[in-house]
Formats: sequence, structure tokens, C-alpha cells
Amino acid sequence: ASTLRELFLEKFEPGSEEAASNGSTDGEWLSTSAIYMELCRKYGSIVSRESVVQLGKQLTLLEVPNRHSRWGTEYYVLRRNT
Repeated sequence: ASTLRELFLEKFEPGSEEAASNGSTDGEWLSTSAIYMELCRKYGSIVSRESVVQLGKQLTLLEVPNRHSRWGTEYYVLRRNT
């Protein structure tokens, strides 16, 4: 399994498609780069060996709900209390 995938799942969990479409306030829409920066802040050099593009691929494989905005693709995620 990918290190990025494991680190993402430690800090976040994928939101549900239903919650995302119903405007739930439990989760939030974040860009791949915003998620990547949060992982870098928490895990430092472990993440810096990977790329934002690789993270985007992992988010797609995890089937995290996404939408396209003027800022690019955003993913609907919930923060874990860690």
C-alpha cells in the first residue's frame, strides 16, 4: 500500500457522496495541494518524498467524492481527531 494513502487515512477519512451532495457540514472540500500541505506539516519528510500528483491518484483510488471548481479538483474529506 502507498505511504501517502496510509498517512491520508490517519489524518482524514473520505466523506460520503450523499453527505457531499446534501451540503453536510461534517466534512470539507479541500484541494489536493491543501491536503498535501497538511500531511507535510504533520509528517514532514515522509510525505516530501511523494508528489501532489501521486496523492491525487490515491484520492481517486480511494473514491473520495470530488468536484471541479475554479481552483481545480476538490475532495470531500472529514478530519480525524488525531
